[in-house]
Amino acid sequence: MNEKNVFCTTLLAVCDDKHRFTYVNVGHPGTLGDADVFRRCELFQAFKDAPDSLLPLEFLLANNIYPYHIISDVGFPLSVYVMTPYEDNGYLTAREIQYNKRHLSALMLISKSICLLKSRFSRLKMLLMQHLAQCSVAIKACCILHNICMENSDLEMLDIDEDDIPPPCSETCMDSQPICIVGEEKRNAIADSFM
Repeated sequence: MNEKNVFCTTLLAVCDDKHRFTYVNVGHPGTLGDADVFRRCELFQAFKDAPDSLLPLEFLLANNIYPYHIISDVGFPLSVYVMTPYEDNGYLTAREIQYNKRHLSALMLISKSICLLKSRFSRLKMLLMQHLAQCSVAIKACCILHNICMENSDLEMLDIDEDDIPPPCSETCMDSQPICIVGEEKRNAIADSFM
């Protein structure tokens, strides 16, 4: 149950620039934090075991070759494959602020994708089912149907208000794992390239 005394489940999703879901994981209790859900999903394990199978391309930046990555909010652990914004402790540099602005702009894609999904399938806001497994199947099916609609440029008049798009999580990942130095170096190199 969440803070509103409603049973809920978590949708962990990755999308592309056309609002199509490229990965979804559904079914973890809605009370789990983002980092915990991420660590329990296949995507996290794949990044550990065979990241090249997920992100086979690399890019050159500041004379270093880096693998591609997904972007996430601060609720996820930073790594070479998962870029997060700099934590705003009140002392961010101009470079870090610029990076965070661009990061947030790109991150809004997933927020808008989920908004489109909820708008297209408004029943997702309150699923009345007996078992969590049924909810998970229904949510995954809606994600697949959403992708089909997006592939066919079916942008029927969806009632989306920009105010409905939730901001990314602002709670920092309270991760007991050590800071990923390679992830920090990569994020710093990306930030430097923006200046």
